[in-house]
Amino acid sequence: MTPDIALLLVLLILVLVGFAMEWLPIDVIALGLISILVVSGVLTPQEAFSGFANETIIILACVFVISGTLIKTGATDWIARFIYRIGQGGENRMLTSLMSLSAAMSALFSNTSATAILMPTALGPIDIQDSFLV
Repeated sequence: MTPDIALLLVLLILVLVGFAMEWLPIDVIALGLISILVVSGVLTPQEAFSGFANETIIILACVFVISGTLIKTGATDWIARFIYRIGQGGENRMLTSLMSLSAAMSALFSNTSATAILMPTALGPIDIQDSFLV
């Protein structure tokens, strides 16, 4: 085993533990890993940052920006209230209503747009006691 491979394996284990324990934000851990690999010479700067030019990464970054904007404007609260009203019968009914809304939106918009709109609602905890839902 070469020293580069040993370093990479140790760093991957540390990163996985860091992700699981959430000692630092995930983005700090990931960028720290890239930085260590560049400083140690395992990767060149071009290799390390070439992934950021990938179209998929740019689209995902845009999805998070759109989702953040929807959260700040309150649109996701409105969607959560709508899904809660439809799915009051229980967890399965709520899941069915979320999937149906997602399918309808995907038929009208791109899948990326539907994901950006529904992701905060799907990931956010919907607590029946929250005042905005009742």
